[in-house]
Amino acid sequence: MKKLIYNVFLLTIFISFSACSNSDDGEEEIMDEQLNTIFSTLTIDGAGFTNLKVDLNRADVITLEDRVRLDVRNDEGYRITFTLPLPIEQKQYTMTVYNNTKDHISSMSIPDSGIFLSKAGGTLDVEQIIENGDCVTYRGKLNVEYDRQDNSPGDITVTGDFEILSGTCN
Repeated sequence: MKKLIYNVFLLTIFISFSACSNSDDGEEEIMDEQLNTIFSTLTIDGAGFTNLKVDLNRADVITLEDRVRLDVRNDEGYRITFTLPLPIEQKQYTMTVYNNTKDHISSMSIPDSGIFLSKAGGTLDVEQIIENGDCVTYRGKLNVEYDRQDNSPGDITVTGDFEILSGTCN
């Protein structure tokens, strides 16, 4: 009888460890999928860059008082932000010269190269807005020219596509 109870006890422990192990693997897969999601693919030209391709895999939609900031980045330090008036609409937004108090502005951070601020005339096209419950997906294209933040020579042009999710998306 003791041997049977001992074997049942060992089997219970084995099943418990197996169940935990399978659950952990599933969580790792979900985390890997989130990190492998590409929210934007950019091409950077100018100021020492020729067709530099950059994938951005982290995105936030930050709602402020009367505007929204789209913030897309990656672990390497590349970051692009757009500030737009609320609500975001399916249309073409024309960028203005960067000024922290305005809408229709953008900034771009590039590791070892600095921060670049939008010039007048670039565009952010929100081509599709897909709503699914609390999840909203914004899809489109961008074509923006930037000046260096310190006004030294070295303008860049950034083009690309984006698909940014906001809210509770699965």
